[in-house]
Amino acid sequence: MVDSHSNKEFDEKAADRVNEAAPKDSAGLLGAGSDDPLTIKQAADELSKQKQVKQAAELYRKAMQLYAESGKILSAIAVKARELKIIKRAPNKARDIYNALRTIAANNIPSYEFFTKMSYDELLSILQALEVEVFPPDSIVKQPGDTEADLYFVVSGTLQETVSPGGAENPDNQVTLIENAFTGIFIPLKRTKPALAC
Repeated sequence: MVDSHSNKEFDEKAADRVNEAAPKDSAGLLGAGSDDPLTIKQAADELSKQKQVKQAAELYRKAMQLYAESGKILSAIAVKARELKIIKRAPNKARDIYNALRTIAANNIPSYEFFTKMSYDELLSILQALEVEVFPPDSIVKQPGDTEADLYFVVSGTLQETVSPGGAENPDNQVTLIENAFTGIFIPLKRTKPALAC
């Protein structure tokens, strides 16, 4: 998943707000007292770095719920993927996001439809495999000509994609991907019938 802010200053101010407002031992208090999912996610990230797994997981869940309630499903999924990276064993660990997806209208947004049509087991498998990456502005995510092996979702910000082998120099070869867009390839999970033993 791609989480790229087109405004670097915004990103730095948000990080400074978390870092300055809370000494290391009170990052959880900052996140717990906020209704801003970005602030809560950043506090959870800080707690995760400090190996305060339980508190970080609680804040990731809170941020996920707020993102889902506001209809920012890819942000909710990205936060849930971060939570699943730090907790290893938990019953029904993706049931909250699965249930949230059932209440959100896909509105013909392909990335939403991709996730809302999954079974619980498919969603859990995808969430556990997701890698959430943050790319600074003007960074290159993938070189032209690289083998297509990944699927990228734009969680926030924009991403310029070169769609023709003619190169990025020609504006006709550029497509701007905005929030909720995706690029790359995905090989669907195969549903096979179990073989019968004789």
